[in-house]
Amino acid sequence: MKSKAHQLTGLCSLLINVLPFVVYPLLITQRDGQFINFLPFAIYYAFRRSAPILFRDWEHNYPSLGKIGLYSGLVGSFLGLFGTLNPASWDLSGVGVGLASALFPTAINQNKRLMKIHQNEKAKSSPWKLIDSLLIFLGMLAIIAICRSSLVSFASLFLINVIAFYGYQYRHHRLTKPVHFHWSNYLLGTILFLAMFSIRIALLTVFLLVMTILLITNWQGRFISPDFHRKSVFYGICGQYWMVYSTIFIGITYSIHLYYWTVVAYLLAMLFGPLFAKTIYHYFAIDQLSVYLIITILGIIMTFWLPTYCIGIFLICTFTIQVRQMAISEYEQQTNNYHLSYIVNNNYGTIGGMISQFVMWGSLFLLLHKKELSISFINFAQHRTSLNNIAAINGAHLILATFMILFSIWLLVDNIRLEHDKVDI
Repeated sequence: MKSKAHQLTGLCSLLINVLPFVVYPLLITQRDGQFINFLPFAIYYAFRRSAPILFRDWEHNYPSLGKIGLYSGLVGSFLGLFGTLNPASWDLSGVGVGLASALFPTAINQNKRLMKIHQNEKAKSSPWKLIDSLLIFLGMLAIIAICRSSLVSFASLFLINVIAFYGYQYRHHRLTKPVHFHWSNYLLGTILFLAMFSIRIALLTVFLLVMTILLITNWQGRFISPDFHRKSVFYGICGQYWMVYSTIFIGITYSIHLYYWTVVAYLLAMLFGPLFAKTIYHYFAIDQLSVYLIITILGIIMTFWLPTYCIGIFLICTFTIQVRQMAISEYEQQTNNYHLSYIVNNNYGTIGGMISQFVMWGSLFLLLHKKELSISFINFAQHRTSLNNIAAINGAHLILATFMILFSIWLLVDNIRLEHDKVDI
């Protein structure tokens, strides 16, 4: 019975993590085709990325962090049900759903990490046992895509949060009050909320810069090797590529239907990536990290050709996730702290994600005028292919991909040097 509860919770965590990337782009097609139509998705993603610092006070108690995520998800998905009556409800839903998709899966993954260590599980369960999770997700994706109804979409999210709350092993855990409150975190959250609703780029930039600085100076990472920092940031810069850029390159330029395939590619990487990475590694005579970095670079290159785009996404997600696992293990070995390993790694991954967003949005605004970007959104809302601005969007793609590749190469060269030093010793 306990095992089934854990499986149910894991499935809900997966859905809460991934499904909003299907729901929010769909909202753009249900409004009047304005640039502001992207706002619910932008709010969702902003609060998803900012959750680690906004709720840093609870990072030492991941069960409470998970409960906060579930409460946020329940409120956010409930508000989304009323978006057809008042579109502001969709905007507000992005706050709750964004927090839920970051906090709840983080708490679940941290708990899984502890269970694995305490039970001394050396071998992971076969990913083929997770095939039911894939089928359930694809079934929900099909329902949402066919119905194309915001009511169905948010009702599904609400139901998933209810089931997660029922199956969450810490649902009876009392929500504890943290020892210290960092009031600046909540001030930053208010700034972010106002920035998104007023579409003030300058205000949003101030928020992102300040939050990035706070994450970088987070005391949890002060005594960890720079190697841990680089690996953790690497996942944020490269591993979140599918969600950061694919919405623009695939969803807006081509169609939302092609965008769905990037979501599926990410899901496949989560479920079957570890087995695939282990199999591939046996064909190389070099260390694991170098293999992971080289294939990540290959995946980035593959995103420049549409027929191989989703394959590239699969490779990027698969091997950056493996680098993230290496960083988590390294943190645990150096600190003997198993209660914060996943959370701290997630914090530094957020830094990388923000940096990549600066690069992507900065290059888009430099290469595209706001009017041209708005036209792309209108075409997206009207289910039309948008090729007028393809040169500028491809230019932003090139800038972001080059940045990712250069960071990967830097990490690869540094790793080769470290491996060489080990051999000399």
